[in-house]
Amino acid sequence: MELRHLRYFVAVAEALNFTKAATRLRLAQPALSRQVSDLEDELGVDLLKRTSHGVLLTAEGKLFLEEARAILKRADESVTKVRALAEFQKTTPGVKVALRASESASERVVAEYLRSTCGVILSYAERLTTPRERLILLAFESSEAVRLWW
Repeated sequence: MELRHLRYFVAVAEALNFTKAATRLRLAQPALSRQVSDLEDELGVDLLKRTSHGVLLTAEGKLFLEEARAILKRADESVTKVRALAEFQKTTPGVKVALRASESASERVVAEYLRSTCGVILSYAERLTTPRERLILLAFESSEAVRLWW
């Protein structure tokens, strides 16, 4: 089952008509009908009762419509969040922070405060030997690298 199957089913269920749903989805009606039939076969239940005037939802179809809408909403929200995070990471300067292994809880609170109020992304690393530390800081050359010693 793929998200497109859910989208196709929701369109048919809302229109109660394959032809109207196919037009809305910009698909050929036979292709849409085949996809919904494949979904029903996969589920092992009839979601729609086909009539000469359109379709009616079965009890299983009504339940599946609610579930499909929720899944599609969640998928859309996930895409929006991921894209927003990617955009945020592209436009927000990063500060790379190497903290002592013995850092205190208050130091973590300060770091979280900077992240939440200033939009500064903090990456933590254990205190490293000088040659290794240089290598790690070089790996972050796309953003300013800063080493904080508390």
